Amino acid sequence: MKKIALLIMLVSSLASAQLPYTNRPDLVRPLLDEFRKEALERGVEVKERLAAIDSIMIVEQPENRNGKPSLAGYEADGITWTRGQDIWIELKRSKMEENDGSRLRLFLHELGHAMGLDDCCLCHYNIMRCQASDRANFLFRDEDLARIYLDAFFEAIRNPKKWNDGHTHY
Repeated sequence: MKKIALLIMLVSSLASAQLPYTNRPDLVRPLLDEFRKEALERGVEVKERLAAIDSIMIVEQPENRNGKPSLAGYEADGITWTRGQDIWIELKRSKMEENDGSRLRLFLHELGHAMGLDDCCLCHYNIMRCQASDRANFLFRDEDLARIYLDAFFEAIRNPKKWNDGHTHY
């Protein structure tokens, strides 16, 4: 009986730690590993929330719910869809194949939505900024500045309600 209980615990822990499906594991898996490492360093638990993501797909152009490649008149670099407890993420292929700063910011931005964060249209350099900026992407490639961005980002993930209800715009 004890062996059966241990086997059930092992299988359930493996199932709960399952990573989202992706059509481009070469791009997505290293970013997921980095995200989990950064969260762990800051003491932010993300395993359960990551397990809620069904898929992270790299597509030519993410499309809105009407099948159109835009949101509010802009082409989207990424879209996070939620329905109940299900979450799907679509990321634009050309952005995911650009420099490390653009790829990481886009990936983290959409993952932020999956973690419960809203966009911030008044922010300039924040990961959750509504529209990406080339300057912010460039600055995000600097390790010291990226650490500052990530500290604020994971603090928002720790308390999404506080972030969504009001925060300092930077």
